[in-house]
Amino acid sequence: MTNQAVCELVRNLEAHACVTPVPDPTDGRGELVTPTPRADEVVAIARGLVPELERRISDVLGTDRAAALREDLEAIRRVARV
Repeated sequence: MTNQAVCELVRNLEAHACVTPVPDPTDGRGELVTPTPRADEVVAIARGLVPELERRISDVLGTDRAAALREDLEAIRRVARV
């Protein structure tokens, strides 16, 4: 992600009370962001929806294709972390 995209994302999360920015004590130009209790709630809700979404995907794609999709998405996630 570009610096501009990260800044936009942080501003959006801040506007929705999901993060709190604080000055970075090691870099006067930077900020650190910490999740708020609201962010914790949003993550918990999203995690609770995962089984239903996976079921719906499996209903549409079938069990084998849904499993292949999960493997493909996991591979992309691993590459994206590099």
